[in-house]
Amino acid sequence: MNSTRQMIRRVELPKFIGRASSVIVKYPTPIVAFILLLALIYTMYFIIIVKNFITMPLDTTQAYQNVIYATAALSSFFVIFSRNKFKDHSYMFFFLNSRVKPFELVLSGYAFIYISYVLIITLMFTPFLIIFWYQGEFHSTLDVIVLFLALTFVFCYSCTVWILTNLIVKQIFSKSEDQFYLTSFLYFAILGATLYILTYVIEKYVIYRVSSFLIILVLLFLALRWILIRSSTIYLNNIFIQLNSEGSRNKKQSLHFQHKNSYYLNMKLEWLHLYRNNVLKEQSLVFFILVLISFTLYFTLTDYDFVIFNLYLINFGLKEIFILFSLTIGISYRKYRNASYLLNHKESYYFIPRFFLVLLMNLLVHILYMGISYVFMKQSLANIITFSTLCSIFFITSFSMAVGFFIKINDSNKAVVIVLAIVFVNIYDFVIFNVLKAAVYIDLFNVLISIVFLLFIITNYIRKPFFK
Repeated sequence: MNSTRQMIRRVELPKFIGRASSVIVKYPTPIVAFILLLALIYTMYFIIIVKNFITMPLDTTQAYQNVIYATAALSSFFVIFSRNKFKDHSYMFFFLNSRVKPFELVLSGYAFIYISYVLIITLMFTPFLIIFWYQGEFHSTLDVIVLFLALTFVFCYSCTVWILTNLIVKQIFSKSEDQFYLTSFLYFAILGATLYILTYVIEKYVIYRVSSFLIILVLLFLALRWILIRSSTIYLNNIFIQLNSEGSRNKKQSLHFQHKNSYYLNMKLEWLHLYRNNVLKEQSLVFFILVLISFTLYFTLTDYDFVIFNLYLINFGLKEIFILFSLTIGISYRKYRNASYLLNHKESYYFIPRFFLVLLMNLLVHILYMGISYVFMKQSLANIITFSTLCSIFFITSFSMAVGFFIKINDSNKAVVIVLAIVFVNIYDFVIFNVLKAAVYIDLFNVLISIVFLLFIITNYIRKPFFK
């Protein structure tokens, strides 16, 4: 484990500090303003949650189960969207030329992702911990420690299952090909089945025996460590084989754009970026999983419970799709900045087609999901296209685009940025809904904030010397 600490201290930490300091040095005032805004919004969220739920009787067993499933979904999101983190020549260098063991390399690579996971969970569930403590459900500090270890186990287990499913798929198919859909479906099947069995056994037999629960967690951690040690070498070796083979593959078919309309040309260029960088593939998988979960819940829950869970799917699942589509604009801007300069287009030619393309895609995703819910699950179409819905999608698109331009996003931090954006958007919606209340004021505020984000992008990024 000493090598793991050395890797974190000498490799991962300098990377993080370098990226953070570069952003802070360039934009000190917006960073301070944004941090103060986050603190204000979170404080209001904390107060509203505690105020509304402090006197409501809560089921401890059901709460444990819901938290486990929620953290499993969060950790799965981190693992899948960080799957290309080790496709980096620096990791290959340490793998081949140092004494760092493969499993220590994997642990150091996931260290900051785990810290982000713990931070998000802490911020989201601290109000509920206060409520449970107030109601006398937590009898000692040991209960909180065991809960923390359980959530840590969920993250470690998700990473281990992802590694094992990769090994299984690559053993059956080509080691140099990325079988994304097959690996993801197998991963969710194994993770969901095993977590369901574990939560059922723990809920039935040992949840009220803290000492037994703690012993089981320790044994499970030891089993995960043994599996990780045995599988990390093959896992990293397969990744580096795929990394080297990507350079020798046949080049993608070149496309020649000869459009007189510059707006259409830029829209087609952005669509090509979404397609070739597997953004559409990833989000189609997310959308399919959302629909599958909706079908499962529709046939297993009561109508009232299904409506509540369906709102959660919309607030977290659909918004994730909206956010990632919008972030991609900023990612492609940083990636193809010099190419945009060579096109020598006006600012409006670059920005307007991309903004409306993403806005239209987000709107179509919303309409498609609501349409499927109406046809197959008999849900109302009252909110399919309303002014409030349009304002909300407009805000999410503008905010996410601003984040994409402001932060340099890569495979190492993409999952963290997306999750933080989802959490921010949901807390923002929750606070604004409880403070302003009237739909007219909420819509007006969303539009004004969205315009501010767009002006921030245009003023700081879409300008000379890269555009006319």
